[in-house]
Amino acid sequence: MTSRWLPAALLAVALALAGCDDASPGAERSPSPAAPADPTVVTCPEAPAIGSIPSDRPDPDLPDHVPAGATSVRLCPGGDKYTAVLSPYDALTTHVSALVRAVNRQPSVDRPRCVRQWVPTYRMAFGYPDGSRFLVSGSMSSCYRLVAGSGWRTDSSPPLRTFVHRLLDQRATADPPGPDRRAAQLSCGEQHQYGYTWPLGRATDLAVAVLCFGEPNHPRRARRAAIPAKDLAVLLDSMRTDTFSVAGLLGCPPGPRREYWLVGESAWRDPIAVTDHCEALAVGGSREWEPRGRARRIVERLVSAARPVP
Repeated sequence: MTSRWLPAALLAVALALAGCDDASPGAERSPSPAAPADPTVVTCPEAPAIGSIPSDRPDPDLPDHVPAGATSVRLCPGGDKYTAVLSPYDALTTHVSALVRAVNRQPSVDRPRCVRQWVPTYRMAFGYPDGSRFLVSGSMSSCYRLVAGSGWRTDSSPPLRTFVHRLLDQRATADPPGPDRRAAQLSCGEQHQYGYTWPLGRATDLAVAVLCFGEPNHPRRARRAAIPAKDLAVLLDSMRTDTFSVAGLLGCPPGPRREYWLVGESAWRDPIAVTDHCEALAVGGSREWEPRGRARRIVERLVSAARPVP
């Protein structure tokens, strides 16, 4: 790598492609101010502005693969906040070569021709000892696929799964920084599900949370109650035991007009939303949670205590 920064044709991910024809390479902007200041760990490029999302395109001046030698990888915002995958607080600094292989082993394909649609997106920033950065973008669509350097590759899912699993392995050997926000700073509108990266935000990983009660279609109008730490511990224990499977269920009954859900953050600062899926609150995979006993009484008390946000 001969320059401080690799050319950046891959700065913004395609959330809205207009025939895949009208985006052009852009210049790298300054790293995200939210990124940790460790100079040995790669930073994300600035996320594209909401409502103005150009598409990533291959750059003929780049190699058609992720170069070897990367020492860190960060999962970065890919576009609009309502469809982007979860962007973790921490970077992957172990087993980085496994992620390089996960991208490079995806077969090359011809340029896809897409219609405009909204799909979950992400970018991965690979960092190198000389300070250079190589960006790869993924779009969770069989049409958009994966952009790596000067070419397209078949599948965005395997690299993303590899990143998530390797990051979980890394976290198992480290101490979390703790939640970044207090309960008073949480919004009931933060109820987005991050399906493609959900193991990073499991319901049972909640470290701080609020209970929201209202109409799910109007979450910011919901009443809110902060969940005390001792009550949250009871609810988390209940989530591990008071669950049932809805796998194979052919249909869901109509939901109530008003219901409750939980919004919070993990000790790794991952946003977590525990929302209604079919018959109860989804807590991972096809399992749903129906609190019983003491946990049920806590939920009922919190619903009664919930108040509108000023």
